Amino acid sequence: MGSKIEYVDSSHLYATNYVRNSKAIGVLWAIFTICYAIISVVAFVTPEWIGDLETEYPRKFGLWQICKSEDSIEDCKGRLDDFMSINGLVFKIATVLVGIAVALALFTICAMLLFFFCQSTTVFHICGWLQLLSAGCMVAGVAVYPAAWSETSVQETCGPTADQYHLGGLLCYFML
Repeated sequence: MGSKIEYVDSSHLYATNYVRNSKAIGVLWAIFTICYAIISVVAFVTPEWIGDLETEYPRKFGLWQICKSEDSIEDCKGRLDDFMSINGLVFKIATVLVGIAVALALFTICAMLLFFFCQSTTVFHICGWLQLLSAGCMVAGVAVYPAAWSETSVQETCGPTADQYHLGGLLCYFML
């Protein structure tokens, strides 16, 4: 009889530890998700992935924006509200993929509010799948982006040796 009481007490202890640990994991997951979302948004909106404004053809390239500098005046083209103004098909594809990744990361933060209404395991599954899809889109967008390096505007800035997945000489470098 004494071992049965001991078993009930230990199972209650394990259940209490599980609930406490799942809440701590949920808080850490939320913090890391917010950090990932912030980094994703910054990477998405910055026009400075590659390029240099101190070269013979001063330009910098982001996902959806190309900026030129002439006489200390920066002229940028490519806008999200005018999708056709984005330079090149590959830049557009990369923009869409990274944009979806950012949207899913932000939606994951919103989905964490489900902790107040649903079981934690259900919320972990929902958020886990959203983050997995976000990461997949981010990886795909970053993997597709260098395929645009063979475009004329990139070659004018980075040199004639710039080609898909090869930036060319030392004229260009990654800014992120």
